[in-house]
Parts: sequence; structure tokens; C-alpha cells
Amino acid sequence: MRIDPTENLIFDTQVDTKKIFVPMKHSFKLRDYINTEGKSPIILHVTQSQKRERIPMDLFIDPKLWDRKKGFAKEITKAGIDINLILQNTESKITEIKTIYRLSGIHLTLEKFLEEFNNTSPRTDFISFFKYQLELD
Repeated sequence: MRIDPTENLIFDTQVDTKKIFVPMKHSFKLRDYINTEGKSPIILHVTQSQKRERIPMDLFIDPKLWDRKKGFAKEITKAGIDINLILQNTESKITEIKTIYRLSGIHLTLEKFLEEFNNTSPRTDFISFFKYQLELD
């Protein structure tokens, strides 16, 4: 029995054209709005397949202390350092969600990402997992 090398190429092409794993990008940005204290809210922009979601981070910063290129606060003040710690923690949560889905072979859609991001991690805490399952039903 002889194995035809073109048979594998056809399979590879079929898998590649399905685009099972569509990349998801995220960045932190400031809104143009400035409140009475002179600060702008920080929001998380998540995009996938020309869909965009904006998630408010409930953090406010003076626009002069924001580095637009890096998407983080300038670490001039203690508040800037604290904001960067929160944003880095958020990035690690995003990376954890993406990693779990990628290693499980499950397609991560924007809707699933938002659900995972906004809820506590039910994978690590049984009680929160059980409450989450009860809310779904």
C-alpha cells in the first residue's frame, strides 16, 4: 500500500482555510471624555473579525499621564504605577483565557471571551463554578 503525499496536502489546506482560530487583539485606550476632575476613563478595546467591544475598566487618569503608544500610564506618580499594575493584571487574565481555549482546542469567540472575562474563573473555584452553572439554567 502506497501513501500519496498529495493526500496530506489537501487535508492541510482544508484545515487552514477553515480558520478555526481567529486572532483576538486587545489594547487599553483613553476615552475622549474628560470628567470634572480632569481625568479620562480607561477602556479595554477587544477586537476579533471586525467586531469590537469596549469594556470600561473603572479607572480614571489624567490624559497628560497616559502613554498612547504603549497603552499604559506613565510611571511618574504613584497613581500611574498602581494603574499599570491593575492593567498588567488584566492582561494576564486575558492571556490566561486565551491560553486555556487555545490548549483545549476550543474556538474562542468574542462573546465567549466577554463571558469569561466578566465572570469569576469557575475553573479554579468550585463554588463560583456551581453558582455560574445555576445561573445559566
